[in-house]
Amino acid sequence: RTQQKVMIDVWAEHCGQCKQMEIDLWETPTGAKLSEGLIAIKVNSTTPDGQAFMSRYPVTGLPVVIFLNPDGTEFDRVQGYMSTPSFLAEARPISQGLDALPIMEAQLSAKPDSLPLMFALLEKYLNRQRDDDGKEMLTRILARDPQNARGIAERAPGHMAKYLSY
Repeated sequence: RTQQKVMIDVWAEHCGQCKQMEIDLWETPTGAKLSEGLIAIKVNSTTPDGQAFMSRYPVTGLPVVIFLNPDGTEFDRVQGYMSTPSFLAEARPISQGLDALPIMEAQLSAKPDSLPLMFALLEKYLNRQRDDDGKEMLTRILARDPQNARGIAERAPGHMAKYLSY
């Protein structure tokens, strides 16, 4: 049994952004370098195996690259298509083992009223299946922005519902 982290590219044939990411990143030396030291797997989300994977690791949008610890727990993910430099800026630290969650939690401690940071943490908690932390963060968001002045209080329950539907 290996102690390597796993990097999983979840895609679909019908996903134009997935195809573009394949061309822009995965078919390049840069994409190959990103996966060095990791077990790299591609999962077609429309196959029975892909559906089973997504029932274990909720996927709320494509493309998504999910990083798993050797024990199968989610470490982090990068979701959505973005330019190669932007994707690499997010994915490289994750591929090298940097966990952004404690950093984000410390940032929120320093700025406890930051709704964008609360929403980002809500996503991280849900992706890692930390449901209680997610519910607590949702409650905090709704309490902080009851009038939905920044639009986050409206998006947060929708994000939670999308997650829970998986």
